Amino acid sequence: MRISVLVATYRRTELLAGCLRSLARQQRLPDEVIVIVREEDQPTLDFLQNFENPFSPVELLRIVTIAAPGIVHAENAGLEAAVGEVVAFIDDDAIALVDWLQRIEQHYTNPGVGAVGGPTVPYIDEKPVLEKTSGPCLKKTWYGAHFGNSEKIPDSLREVHVLRGCNMSFRKSLAPLFDYRLKPYWRRFEDDVILAIYRQNYKVMYDPQIQVYHHTAPVQGVQTRDNDQTTIFGSHHNNTYVTLKHGALLHQMVFLCFTFLIGDRTNPGLLGYLVKGTMQKRVFECLHEFVWAVQGKISGIQTYLKWVLEKQHR
Repeated sequence: MRISVLVATYRRTELLAGCLRSLARQQRLPDEVIVIVREEDQPTLDFLQNFENPFSPVELLRIVTIAAPGIVHAENAGLEAAVGEVVAFIDDDAIALVDWLQRIEQHYTNPGVGAVGGPTVPYIDEKPVLEKTSGPCLKKTWYGAHFGNSEKIPDSLREVHVLRGCNMSFRKSLAPLFDYRLKPYWRRFEDDVILAIYRQNYKVMYDPQIQVYHHTAPVQGVQTRDNDQTTIFGSHHNNTYVTLKHGALLHQMVFLCFTFLIGDRTNPGLLGYLVKGTMQKRVFECLHEFVWAVQGKISGIQTYLKWVLEKQHR
């Protein structure tokens, strides 16, 4: 079995170096590592040209350049270039533990497994924040709520519905390309592909031992990129579109009521934003965010309807 590892990167050369070195230290070496770089990102291109290649043979490290911005375009370019039967993904600011690929490969000895991933452990001040959980991880409820907890370590091996893009893998033959209809900040881009694999009746495994350490800056206050209009619009668009795309009619109807009225932690509805605003003592700002969220949800419905029409005319 050949395994390709994809690393999309943009102007984070010091962190990228750490990521690549962690891949070169794997007990089970990747059959290729593909780094996807934007054509305009000259600092990263210069870095890779002068970087002391840690792989043996050095040809294991491949560079793919793209013109379009965004993780979807980058990962699709990497997928199209990959030769492995299994494709694994890691962020440029993450470090894979030495047995990362070895543990991933072990799961694919079961032909019923279509995708494999593990926790994305926060790495703050050069120390992993190891937090365990016995609660739900990476699950979708029948009414469309999303449970993440991808940064926590579950107490057992789990079958899940989705994986996080920073630490996931899948059989290339089962997966479509990532959907260009998704919007920045690209949330749920990985959900779409993993749900497509899950709907083919393959298992999606979440292994607590398959860990990467993800560099995370401490959050200061309540103003983060999650409060940005573009991010809010894109997040709600993507969540709505992907959920409708992979749901039956009854589930779609229930989800639409849920997402507009209540919502979940990452994609609140009206009640969710009112609670958030009250707890954070910024009700007026959260109502502004709710307006952006509604616009995103409506746009997600429109994108879904366009996708249905395109599908019918193929």
